[in-house]
Amino acid sequence: MANGVTPELLDFILQLAQFLLIAFGILIGGAAIVYITMFWKGNLSASGIAGILRQTDVPKLATIMMIVLAASLLGLMGVIEGEAVIALLSGIAGFVLGHRGAAKGSEME
Repeated sequence: MANGVTPELLDFILQLAQFLLIAFGILIGGAAIVYITMFWKGNLSASGIAGILRQTDVPKLATIMMIVLAASLLGLMGVIEGEAVIALLSGIAGFVLGHRGAAKGSEME
């Protein structure tokens, strides 16, 4: 096969990708249930929930998780080389850790 990927490795990667996709769906579904419950049972308006989402960076977290998973799977399949995977993952780590200490109001827009 292309890039020296054996059928066994490809089957493992596909099974791993399926499990990761199911886990990600459960995570997003659980978050949706929490926010729906907050909207119906709590005294929160739609703008209140939008404010919570902005402060918790849920969309950013979901995007970063998917990029890390995709880079890892592409590295396992040999589509991209090890140095590219390392550069991508260290760039993501720098982005996440670099924004951790910054105050919300001090970010450049």
